[in-house]
Amino acid sequence: MNLSKLKESRLRKKFEKMLVNLPDVAPTSSSVIKSVGILTTDEISS
Repeated sequence: MNLSKLKESRLRKKFEKMLVNLPDVAPTSSSVIKSVGILTTDEISS
């Protein structure tokens, strides 16, 4: 239980670092969605 929590926080830190490193030009939401690999209706319609 504790180990998964630790893993989760580590992943979150890594993800936040990725978000910070994203170029300002790229639309943040779609970049995040692509990096996570999740399709939302927003991305599909655009």
